[in-house]
Amino acid sequence: MQSLNLCLFSAITALAASLTPAASQTPAPPGAIPFPPGYDFPADPRDLARMVADRDVSGVRRHAWFLWAGLNQNGHNGWPIWRSWPIATQVFATDQVFDVVAPIPGSGATAAPMSPQIGRSMKVISQEHNPAINLTIPGYMIPKVVREKYPKLLQGIHVSANIPDGQNFQNNGDLMLVSEAYSADAYQSIRDLKLYASSTLDSLLNDRAPDIPAVEPRSIVLKHMYWPVKRAGLSALPVYDMQGYEKPAQDPNTYIGFENRVRWKRAVAIDTTGRPIPPGKTASVTYLHDVRKYEPRSSTQKMPPLLGPVTYPHAKVVPISDFYFKQIFEADYQQLSDWDRVLLDASFYWAHGRLFEFGDYVVAVASHVITKEMPSWTLQTAWWHPEPSNNPYAADRPELLGAKGPWQHYLMAVDYGIPATPGGPLPIAYNPYIELASHPVVTNCRNCHVRAAWPHGQYIQNPGPDALADISVSNPIFKNLLRTDFLWTVTGRAMPRPPFQ
Repeated sequence: MQSLNLCLFSAITALAASLTPAASQTPAPPGAIPFPPGYDFPADPRDLARMVADRDVSGVRRHAWFLWAGLNQNGHNGWPIWRSWPIATQVFATDQVFDVVAPIPGSGATAAPMSPQIGRSMKVISQEHNPAINLTIPGYMIPKVVREKYPKLLQGIHVSANIPDGQNFQNNGDLMLVSEAYSADAYQSIRDLKLYASSTLDSLLNDRAPDIPAVEPRSIVLKHMYWPVKRAGLSALPVYDMQGYEKPAQDPNTYIGFENRVRWKRAVAIDTTGRPIPPGKTASVTYLHDVRKYEPRSSTQKMPPLLGPVTYPHAKVVPISDFYFKQIFEADYQQLSDWDRVLLDASFYWAHGRLFEFGDYVVAVASHVITKEMPSWTLQTAWWHPEPSNNPYAADRPELLGAKGPWQHYLMAVDYGIPATPGGPLPIAYNPYIELASHPVVTNCRNCHVRAAWPHGQYIQNPGPDALADISVSNPIFKNLLRTDFLWTVTGRAMPRPPFQ
């Protein structure tokens, strides 16, 4: 099989001169903050290609750490800079509803009504692209108190997967709050190329084009996960220790997300008081309310047994300052759309057994970051950990004395297309808070993203290449499909959607 990744050096060297941004037709989103200088972005694609060709894992990891620190520098109103960027709700709005899309966070404007056409949830999209993976996933039923608070919105909606995405937060189908953020360059490329419209993709497919046009080289796309934290008292956050679990021993179709107490053996207790915490202090914390063992198939089916509440009696107490966090007050709340508020209330109930209250927090627990600095993208993923040193996923973290915030309190996995052994498969690389809560297979982020295709690409095919294969663009899995430049959001959110078969 021809390797997509080992050919990068020659491919990027040949293309480097042509990778200059075209004149933009779509204006940058108001208030969008550019990536800050001093954090190695954009890197010279020839340098990245050289590191890939030389198998310089330390070099690409160092670059990934710079990206992670830069993205989380201070932006508007206590949010990081990337929160000033639009999310998929805005990027993939159709022409007919584009004018009513809410402004980005921090702009001070009130959110516009949600359009049902752009309200598909991330959870539903994920399920569509997972037909080969049959998971018995936990059932996040919409709590009674949430249904009573939003009776008109939630009429006929019983499970979390059917809650549409909001205009600031998206629905992952569990208690995490998600934002898929797009830099101004990524946003402008997708809008200018009309990649939000299925008619554009169908036209390219009918013309037998193998790929969509590539987005701008300065494009950055994130998938970021927030965890709900109470303003008072201690909040539980389950912790996953990767060593020994990089390659799950169970059947790959067995669900091992953070609700799985056997695999997530411990938790931390997040303290918001700001007071000093004695070394070694522990506390008992509880989370996971009204979450079922699996999702029922209909609203009339007998309810499956409850998974929780789950108690960790000896959770290590950690300060909220160890996280990137945002405290949400009434002014922030007023900028949220109705569906944002539904997701926020449901998230706090599933985590803490109560609705959101002004002054509560969200903390950053995990984030995928991909950049178009090289044609086949850089891919890195970060997650929080209470002991972020002396860990293989902490390797090559540079000293960045000017970088604000606790970026060093996160671990990192990367994939720039360097096989685990020369000519062999790709290394295992995944984020425990993201992959294990959706498709817990032995997986690699590049192996997944290269499969993105219109109209019916799949995260994994059976039969087909396995989850660590270095997949060539000529692989038969792309027959009669249009590759979408590593962007699952293009194939998942272009409107209108064709029926998934």
